[in-house]
Amino acid sequence: MPRISYSALQAKQSKTNFYYALRFLPLVKREAIFAVYTFCRHVDDAVDNAPDPGEAHRDIAMWRQEIESLYSGRPTHPVAKDLALAIERFPIPKEYLHEVISGVEMDLHYRRYTTFEDLLHYCHRVASVVGLICIEIFGYRHGRAKDFANDLGIAMQLTNILRDVGHDADHDRIYLPLEDLSRFNITEGNILRKEFTPQMRELLRSQYERALTFYGRAADCGREMADPLLFPAYIMGTIYRRILEQIADEDFYVFGRRITIPAWEKALVAFRAWVASQFFPSLLWRNAY
Repeated sequence: MPRISYSALQAKQSKTNFYYALRFLPLVKREAIFAVYTFCRHVDDAVDNAPDPGEAHRDIAMWRQEIESLYSGRPTHPVAKDLALAIERFPIPKEYLHEVISGVEMDLHYRRYTTFEDLLHYCHRVASVVGLICIEIFGYRHGRAKDFANDLGIAMQLTNILRDVGHDADHDRIYLPLEDLSRFNITEGNILRKEFTPQMRELLRSQYERALTFYGRAADCGREMADPLLFPAYIMGTIYRRILEQIADEDFYVFGRRITIPAWEKALVAFRAWVASQFFPSLLWRNAY
């Protein structure tokens, strides 16, 4: 019986959205993606769950050293050992893994972002670069695959940010650009106190529309490529796009329960995408996002 990796066990237990997107991948690719996902989770937890900033900085430094050890053939952490198998099989640049760490590290230094350009830099590091890693594992047949991964990563991260406005406010974090708050006459205090006013609704609607723009750009790339190898990315984008629509359906009230979609719906999206990728790849992308 094949060994079940540490990373695979963690991903299966979490039932993350990634899990539904990857169930139909070949085992070797699935295990590699699980390793990437678990690495991202551990680095993120090093910042979010640290008892103090000093401990978080030490953990970040440990992960940077672990990546260097990984590419030197001497990993020690269980997750890094799983990643070692992934980099043996797939061309994952070391710089990508360091860039993810740098993105998570930004949460130690920034609780606000002044402009959308500032936020875009953060989204690229913590989401788009993860997508760039993933497509090296999925495989791709078109030069625009990297543009696709970049735009879809930003769209998905903007969806996360919009969904988690209330949760982030509980931790004195505001990821909505301050220039946008000013444009709608919203103060930081309005966000932190979760004051759901007509102006707040319009601010949140503007973030929804911005995310739609990036989903649209990713969809254009997807239709141009019609690449069946990228069906897991199609699944992830579809799940997050549905979360975004659920936010709109709830009139942009993001200060209550965490908005999600049911597991059965995620599983159905995954199954249909896999079938289409096997038999009708051009049809798969025709109505993407």
